[in-house]
Amino acid sequence: MQYNKRKIRKINDKKVLKKVKRNWVVASISSFAFFGAIGFTLVSNHTEALADSYKNQPVVVGNSTNGN
Repeated sequence: MQYNKRKIRKINDKKVLKKVKRNWVVASISSFAFFGAIGFTLVSNHTEALADSYKNQPVVVGNSTNGN
């Protein structure tokens, strides 16, 4: 048995290999959960824009007379 100097513990985490273009990328289940939570928070943010949220101000229409 080898001596472990830094006392590193290996955690058995389920990993999935995905092919991106020509490279294989390791995607763990925890990363899927993390990105899923971020996606959910971005989708669930409801931002409303109301057109009549400001006060109605009267419009002054003036007569412009030309020197004709």
